[in-house]
Formats: sequence, C-alpha cells, structure tokens
Amino acid sequence: MKVLLVDDEPDLLEHAKIFLENEVDDLTIETANSPRSALDRFNDDEIDAIVSDYQMPRMDGLEFLETIREEKDSDIPFIIFTGKGREEVAMDALNLGVDRYLQKGGNPKSQYGVLGQAIIQEVEHKEAREEIESLAKYPSENPDPVLRIERNGEVIYSNEAGRALLSKWNIDVGGVVPEKWKGYIENVFESEKSKNEEIEVREKVYSVRVSPVVVEGYANLYTSDITELKNAEERTRKLYRDIRETFNAIGEIAFLLDRDHNILMANKAAEDFFDKSEEELKNEKCYKLAHGMEDPIENCPLERTLEDNEPKETEFKHEDLGKYFLARTYPIVDGVESPKKFAHQMIDITERKKIENHLEESRNKFRSFFENEPEYCYMVSPNGKIIDVNKSALNTLGYKKEEIKGAPVVPTIYAPSSREKAKKLFEKWKNGEKIDHEELEIVTKDGEKRTVLLSADTVSDSEEKILYSVSVQRDITKQKKAEEREEFLHSLLRHDVQNKAQIVQGYLELLEGYNLPREAKEYIEKAMDGSRKEMDIIEKVRTLRRADEEKIKKVDVSSTICDNLGGWESEAEENDMEIVTECSSEEYMVKGGSLLDRIFSNIIENSPQHSEGSKIKISTKSNDGEVVCFIEDDGKGIPEGDKEKIFDRGFTTDEERGSGLGMFLVKTLLEIYKWRGREEKPLPNERDELGGGSSHM
Repeated sequence: MKVLLVDDEPDLLEHAKIFLENEVDDLTIETANSPRSALDRFNDDEIDAIVSDYQMPRMDGLEFLETIREEKDSDIPFIIFTGKGREEVAMDALNLGVDRYLQKGGNPKSQYGVLGQAIIQEVEHKEAREEIESLAKYPSENPDPVLRIERNGEVIYSNEAGRALLSKWNIDVGGVVPEKWKGYIENVFESEKSKNEEIEVREKVYSVRVSPVVVEGYANLYTSDITELKNAEERTRKLYRDIRETFNAIGEIAFLLDRDHNILMANKAAEDFFDKSEEELKNEKCYKLAHGMEDPIENCPLERTLEDNEPKETEFKHEDLGKYFLARTYPIVDGVESPKKFAHQMIDITERKKIENHLEESRNKFRSFFENEPEYCYMVSPNGKIIDVNKSALNTLGYKKEEIKGAPVVPTIYAPSSREKAKKLFEKWKNGEKIDHEELEIVTKDGEKRTVLLSADTVSDSEEKILYSVSVQRDITKQKKAEEREEFLHSLLRHDVQNKAQIVQGYLELLEGYNLPREAKEYIEKAMDGSRKEMDIIEKVRTLRRADEEKIKKVDVSSTICDNLGGWESEAEENDMEIVTECSSEEYMVKGGSLLDRIFSNIIENSPQHSEGSKIKISTKSNDGEVVCFIEDDGKGIPEGDKEKIFDRGFTTDEERGSGLGMFLVKTLLEIYKWRGREEKPLPNERDELGGGSSHM
C-alpha cells in the first residue's frame, strides 16, 4: 500500500515516514514537501492514499484537497494531519470531501499508530465502495445474495442467491423485511451512510452492507460469504485461548516481546512474581522490569536472537532477590524472514545453582583429596587409559604427569607378574563388580617393584554411563617385607629353635640315668624344667599364630571337654590336683574351632599356679539360650589386684612356673570365637560351691 505524505517541514516528513513504515506492515511512504510537488507526482493508479498537512505556503491543505477532488476528479482517500485544529477548518475539510481530519501531538508512537490505522481503514473503505458499485451494476451475476429494498422495508428485487435470505425471513419479493432490518434501512437513509452487519443463512455467514441510494428512495443490500473468514477467526480465537491457557499454565515467568524489548503479553507467573497485572506489565521494557536497567543486559538473549533468528539463552543473577534465572528467547517465525514477536522465559534456577555450587565444591574437595592423598590415586577410563594421577603416585613411580596421562594403565604401572591379574580385575570392574584390597605388584620407571593393595570405585554420569574409575593403591611393600621377616622368624622358632630345645631336653633326660651327685641332679632338674617351659612357650606362640587363621564353625563343647579330659587329668595329677566333671550326652553347640580345647587346657594349667587347691571342677549348662561353661577350683583364688591383669600378655604371678602367655591365649581365642569370659567367686545358685576361684564363660 503506497501513501503520499505532504508537509513543508522535511524533518517531520522523515520522522513520519520512519514511524509509519515501522508501525504498519506493507506500508510504503512517498513524501512531497509541497502540494505543488505532490500534484506533479500524483498518479491515481499508483497512490492509494494522501496524508497532508493543513498550513503550508502558497497552497494549504484545503486547497490541495479541493484540487484533488475537482481538478483531478479523484475520490482517493485524503487525510488532513495538522498541528493546528480549528473547528471551522475541520468543517471546510469535510465539505470538500476529506475522509479523516486528525491532529498532530502527543506520543509519536501512539499518534502515528492512529494515523496508520486511519490510512488502512480509509483505503479498505474505498475498495469496498468500488466493489459495491461494481456489484450494483450486475447484481444478477453476483454469487452472493443481493437485495434492493424500499425505505419502508419492501423488497423490490432479489437475485437468485438472495432467495435463500428471503426464505430465512419467510418472505418473497414484495414482502417486508423484519423490523430489525427495517430499522437498519431507516438508519442508513437518515445518515446517508452505508451500514455493515452480519447474518447467518443456511450454515453460512455473510457480511451484509446496506448502502442507501437516497435520490431513488431505496437501499441496496450486498452480501459476501465470510464463512471461511469467520471459521478462521474462530480458529484464531481458539488458538489464542489455547496459547493463553498454555502460556498461563507455564510454571515459570513468560512474556511475549517485540523487537524493542516491549512486553506484549505476560502470563500468570509473571504477574505473581512482579506483583503487577498484565496491563501494568504491557509495554514495559523487559530489561528495565527484570534488571532495573536502561539498556539490555550483556549477553541479552533477545539481542542475540535478533542477529540470526535462532533461540538463545543466558543465565543471570537478580541482585535484589539474590536469585538465579535462566533467560530463554525463541523467535516466533510465523512464515516471515524477520520475526517481530518473541517468546521469552525466565526460569528460576536458584536451587539448581546451589546444587551446581555444591557439586563444584565437592569436586574441588575431591580434587584436593585426590591430589594430596598419600595413597596412590588414578583416574582410568573405560578403555583402560590413564586420565589423571596424583602427586604421591607420580613421586613413587618416577613419572611426570604428561608422560603418563593417556597411557594404558596395565602395561605402564603394573609389574609383568601382576599384569594378567590386573587385566582380569579391570574387566571385573567394567562389569560392575567390586574391587577391594586386591594385592598386586607395580613397577616404577626405574624398574623397582612395589606391592600394593588395589581398590577401585566407579564415577558415572546421570544416566549411569561409566565415566572413569577412581583407583586407590595402598603401598604395603614395607608391611609385606615385615610379614616375610616375621614368617621367617616364626619358622625359625617353630623348627630350628624347637629342634634344638628337644635335643637339649633329650640329653638332659639321658643324664638323669647316671648316678650323679644330688646337687648335679638338682641342676639337671632345673634345666629340664627350663627346657619344658621353652617348649611350652614355643607351642603357645605357634598356637597364637594359628589363632589368626582359625576358621569358625559350630562345635559341641561337651564333646571337646570329654575328648581332652584324659590329658587334662594327667596334667592335674602332676600338680596334685583332681579334675571333677561329667561327660554329658547332651550337645551344647557353640561357635568354635580346632583350638577350642586350648581355652580349657590353659585355664586348667593356670589353676595350680594361683589356687594352691586340690580340686578342679568343669561344668556346662544352658542358660536363657546361651551355653555357660564353668571352670572352678577349691583354692584361695586370684588376688583382687591381679584379676584385671590375668588376661594381659606376659602377666604371671610366678616367674619360675608361668610364661604369661597362657591366659593371653585364652583371651585371644575367646575374642575370635566371640565368647565372653570372666574370673569371679562362684555363685551358689549356678553350681556347687567349692569355695575357690572360678572362670565363667
């Protein structure tokens, strides 16, 4: 649509041209700085409307209008747009055939918006008039209803299509239209202006234009089928309602923006958040509303979308609220190359940022742990490549980080003797199995071998996809060597020392067969006693070592007592004591192992050293679901001051007779079997009263 704009002020012409072309789609503005210049350029076929100032030199706006109407004989839409509005000027303009008389002033955007709409309306009115005139010449050929109606409402003509409308009114040609339409007819004659209405006929909707022909005394009623248009309008309204409902259903703040950041629409979440109605939010600049700024923020998503018509997003912090938001802008393309409307969301990501900050803090803590952990730490990818390695591992291995990153983990750090096992463990880890304290050998850059215990954990993403393993190696090289030395010493003690002690004891026994002086025999007896103690110590140390490897199972404590009773009785007789017990046929099942009898034998062995009694009683009973074993004697008992010490390693009240290992061995086995043991005075209601000490388990 082309418009000729006439004004004697060039700045106003340029100003008006820019605003009109920006505000109204498909509007092209031609300018002229005087009516004379405009007349020279005027061509009725090219110009759709004229907008003219009133007060101009040599020819004012009214003279220009009169020339157009009379000399050019043109009914082109003509609008007076002036800054000086006087009633008499307006009346003269109307008499000369002006279509609109508008005053300048006020907000430029608003006033040019009004002017643009006036231009569109007047051009459309002219086109409608021309169409009506064309139809009036050939009413019978019109596919839509056409009627001619007298001022009194009598129908004097109808084309074929008009019969349907007459049928709706239950009349024929010569009949009178309904009162409502009689009123329309009278109204158009009084105003001498056409009137537009709508009517529905046989499921179709028509736009009806009633135009008076005053001099003839009748009005022409022209219709056009607007059914599709109405359906389209209804679809548009429904779409708008759906969009509005969806818009409001969005839980996050949402706006519809124009290219200048003006808010055209706001949803319920935006109203609630900013505590303003949609009307109050409309036409505010989004950056002023959200940030309190006079210009768009840095990295503004709308500004970036305007560059390439692609969706954009950015994160920002609302300083006043202390909240974080993700701002997203989407262009509403709608078939045009340069979108004019944009959907804009503000998503509250404060909680997400807190989680991200917490994760970042956790990552930093992990990084600090990883780097400073004294154990050897590695990150290994699922394809077996080293992603990262900590300082401790680098220092031991002798590599720089850049030398080892990206290298295959198995051949790089593991000794040949452990590579096959390392490969199997790696596959085991990839299959989701746990890797914990697996012993392997690693090799340094210089070829030194070290023994480590490997444990590995998995780091996965949110979809459980494995990212890498965190492998931790605890260096047990010193511990391993110490264990080997300890094993060597135990072997030496068990075999070499024990053999030598047995040889010594054998020779001493041979000497006992000779007729030696009494004093010499006493020395031999002491040597024999020392040798027996040495053998006893070796046996107890051996038992203690076996205790660490003891396998726990269910055993019958009654059978254990009966099976070993003979040996204990012989030992008691040597110390002038008697063992009293009953071998019950009833089973008393307890947690124990192959060393269970050592508990009883060491307590029995300990009794003569402390009690000075003559009798030891062993008994077993069931009490509240527990098995209780008693070993008691009729001696003087253990002094109060020694009771807390008797289970300590090395404690003995008789340096010549005891090693201090027997009761420590008892304590060790009780702990392994998870038994409870204590030394106490006997309880009359639990067993026979011997009057001495008692061990209660």
